[in-house]
Amino acid sequence: MDSSLRRWLQISFLNLLIVSLLGVTLRYKIAFSFPYLDQKHLLHGHSHFAFAGWVTQIK
Repeated sequence: MDSSLRRWLQISFLNLLIVSLLGVTLRYKIAFSFPYLDQKHLLHGHSHFAFAGWVTQIK
């Protein structure tokens, strides 16, 4: 496998991990109180990071 392709795949999976952790945190905040994080800011960061991490790499 080409080394640049391998590097982009690693970055993509790291982005997936970060987006999924933010998504889990969002769902956790719905059911339980987590006073240090604001739901609105989490959702905003999740959507922007998901778009930047996945959609722009496909292009």
